[in-house]
Formats: sequence, structure tokens, C-alpha cells
Amino acid sequence: MSGNPDLLETRIHNVDVRAEWFVGENDVLAASAFYKRFQNPIERVIRNPDSGDLGFENAAGADSYGVELEARTSLARFSPALRPVRVGANLTLIQSQVDLGDSALGAQTNKDRPLQGQSPYVVNVNVGYERPESGTEVAVLYNVYGQRISEVGVQGLPDVYERPFHRVDLSLTQKLGATQLKLTAANLLNASVTLRQGDVTVQTYKPGVAFTASLGWAL
Repeated sequence: MSGNPDLLETRIHNVDVRAEWFVGENDVLAASAFYKRFQNPIERVIRNPDSGDLGFENAAGADSYGVELEARTSLARFSPALRPVRVGANLTLIQSQVDLGDSALGAQTNKDRPLQGQSPYVVNVNVGYERPESGTEVAVLYNVYGQRISEVGVQGLPDVYERPFHRVDLSLTQKLGATQLKLTAANLLNASVTLRQGDVTVQTYKPGVAFTASLGWAL
């Protein structure tokens, strides 16, 4: 990985609108639309295909726009016994387009492509259980993002794409008097990160499953 002392600061102009509907005590529906204009976005590019050296370069600009849909509700609407259970989900759909301008980035293979690192969609789903009388809180989180450019290809070589990554996390919080115990488990599916360049898989690795435990207290 090579540095670049000539990088320029990225500036982002953003416009968004959002509407929310509170359809119940714990029920929310929301929708939003957004547009972003990037000046001098920083992208990770392949500098030397032979050695695999990576670096960072500014593009002239980029545009990104999309919509986000969100919903949260309590399962109490189905049964009083399910009052402690809450579910939520959001979906973001994104279109992006990079503008290379007339700079030295002409060595890049694709002039018509998304912004490096930008997925076309992101999905989040969460299920939570909270029981205040016992101080117990449990949350299960699911996330997936669409394939995105990991490194920009040069000299006729295709861009390197990171394939969709499915992740499930779990957290448990339990109050014990004045203390609070929190246990977390990340990437329970033990999913792999896969990078592909055209029809060739250039790298596959497992980030692994991570477990943490913490104990806190309030004075």
C-alpha cells in the first residue's frame, strides 16, 4: 500500500428529504431520498498490477443518489405476551457514478463505473428483546451489502469487486445490581470476504467470529 501526499480533501454537498409515520405506540414507518455530490472523492486504486501495489487517488467528482425505507414495530400488536419483542428493518438503494475528468486517471480501465466502495444496496434487520423488570436485553442484528468495487482496475485490468457479505451479530446485556454485564458475538455465520477481478477470485479470507465480554458499573 502506497501513500499519496498530493491527495485533496473531499467535499460533499448533500440534500435529503425524509417522511415519518408514527402508526402506533412503538410503530414507525419512514422513507427518505437523498442526493450527494462529491468533489475530489478519494478512491483506492491498483497502482502497479505486476506487484499488486495499491494506492489512493482523487477522482474529479462523483454523484450518488438513492432512497431509504425503514420500519420498526413491537410484536405486542400480535399478542400481549410478545410486548418485549421489537423488530426493525431498513433498506437502502443507491446509485453512484464517478467522474474522472481529464486528469491522469486516464490509465483506469473503466470510465463508466460506480464510486469505489459504494454498494448498490444495504439491508439491515434487527430483532430485540427487552425486559426492564429483570434488566435483560437481547439483540440479534443482520446486515448485508451489495457487491462493491474494492480496488479500481488500471491498464485494461478489470476492477476488483468485493462480493456481498452476510453478517449476523448477537448481543446480551444483563443488569446485576449496580453493574451491567454485556456479551457480544460478531459474524456468527463465519462468512468469508471474497474479492473477484473479472472471472478470477483474487482473494478469499474469513474475518472470523469475535466474542467480547465487558462489565460496567454506575456510581
